[in-house]
Amino acid sequence: MAVAFSDQGERYNLLTINGKPTRKSFKEIGGIKSDSEFGTMLQWIFQPESQTKFHWERSEELRGRPTIVFSYRIEQEHSKFEI
Repeated sequence: MAVAFSDQGERYNLLTINGKPTRKSFKEIGGIKSDSEFGTMLQWIFQPESQTKFHWERSEELRGRPTIVFSYRIEQEHSKFEI
């Protein structure tokens, strides 16, 4: 799945089903889906009031593309995450 986020919201694109390329949409496959969490969490992570601490972990290759992996931490008193 590919996810894109902009000021117009989230966009999801289904790329594979069981590891095989597909042109089907999420509406066609059925099942339980949710949306908007990805973009909302990104906003929370990057808001200055979250005081997010980022830590470089490693560089690697993902599907033939160079990738940099970071971890992050938000102290609970600055977090907006709720279950």
